[in-house]
Amino acid sequence: MKQRFRGSCWTALTDVGGERLRVAWTSAGVAFVDDAAPSTKRMMEKRMKLRLVDRPLPAAIHKALVKARKRPGGDDVPIDLSWARDFERDVLLAARTIPWGQTRPYSWLAREAR
Repeated sequence: MKQRFRGSCWTALTDVGGERLRVAWTSAGVAFVDDAAPSTKRMMEKRMKLRLVDRPLPAAIHKALVKARKRPGGDDVPIDLSWARDFERDVLLAARTIPWGQTRPYSWLAREAR
């Protein structure tokens, strides 16, 4: 069954480790992080199929992103994938299990996601 997010989703620009990012989050956690290109917000809205509302980034999310940049692979940031289709969510969750600095072939990712 396809899950759909039916609440508010906010977005903000922030700098983390010298890199400008656009972050989208909900009351449940971070939903999307990408670069801060001019088209990123529109791309996020299209992919997540919801409207993003500009809002100041909560300090706790910024702090967690800074910490994640220093220690990649941590699970300190709550993640909200309620916007994703079931298979897409399963692929993203499987990708999170790959140890930092390692790679896996697409076939492994697809197998783990099913």
